Amino acid sequence: MESLTENFLFNTIMNHSKDSFLTTFDENWKRTLSQFDQKFASSHQMRAGHRLRPILVAWGHSINFKSGQLDFSKVLPVAISVELLHKASILIDDLIDGDIARHSLPTFHIEHTDNEAILLALQMISASFKNLGNNLEQNENVNLIKCLSDTLFNMAEGVLKELDSSSKNLFNLGDVNEIINLQTVGLIRNSFFLGYSKGDVFDIKTSENVESIGNYLGYVFQLLNDLEPFSHTSKSLEYKGNLNFDFNKSRKNLAISYLLSLSSGREQKKIINERNYQFILELYQKYQVQEICLQEVSRIKKEICIKIENINAGNTKWSSQFHKFIDYIFDFCIQRL
Repeated sequence: MESLTENFLFNTIMNHSKDSFLTTFDENWKRTLSQFDQKFASSHQMRAGHRLRPILVAWGHSINFKSGQLDFSKVLPVAISVELLHKASILIDDLIDGDIARHSLPTFHIEHTDNEAILLALQMISASFKNLGNNLEQNENVNLIKCLSDTLFNMAEGVLKELDSSSKNLFNLGDVNEIINLQTVGLIRNSFFLGYSKGDVFDIKTSENVESIGNYLGYVFQLLNDLEPFSHTSKSLEYKGNLNFDFNKSRKNLAISYLLSLSSGREQKKIINERNYQFILELYQKYQVQEICLQEVSRIKKEICIKIENINAGNTKWSSQFHKFIDYIFDFCIQRL
């Protein structure tokens, strides 16, 4: 617990120094994994990742600290629960997609088996709720549990919509946005929101801005992720172990949705019927899909900056350092293209 000096908040959350949020989270994550069978807990996918969602929990929680003091101990269980839910969704997602690698490491069902992936995912979901429930303070709002359960329900609902082969959800930008809001956006938004909700003060207007920022971040994260197979093919192949642009596996992809909205009727039919990567890549470059999407990302970043100032309420140290985080995460995602 230290004073909120210049850059202290950013460094305390983002660095891997002693007593930083990430260091403390990783120590708690190792203890959390110890409750599972160790041959599974030691798997590559249990330890890999960028910790974006726990980091957002920490940033959400930091909004409430205006007294000049910072202590993340009460929000660590929330961050652990969010990461458990995220990891469980990865096991299932990789299994459904048939991906053989993630972060250039073997996916769990490849390292072990399909059935073990399903059962461990169920265990992790159960542990997520158990962990959060065990760490609720007396008389604390049980809406935290409801928020987490709604997140899980919506994530599953989004995947079911994707897997409905009789639907046209994959082709329409509006429908794809709906699916993304249920999946990626929902978990990222609620990571930020849950962190804020565990604070000492809850303000309706602030919470609305928190949710808006979470929505924007989730959308940008998904959009830039969906551009990668077309903007950096070799890196995507190394990361996933195969050529996966989602659409070829009947999964949603925002880049494809943008491309379809720009293409001619004849081109749309060929994209949908053939799903040929080389043809799609040629159109992707022809219609400058990456450039158009990056313009949208730039617009969204400006909207986020407005929301940050709405939250500010005199806490300039928090807002200036959260702006720094936004710059960092946007640059990180864009550099992957």
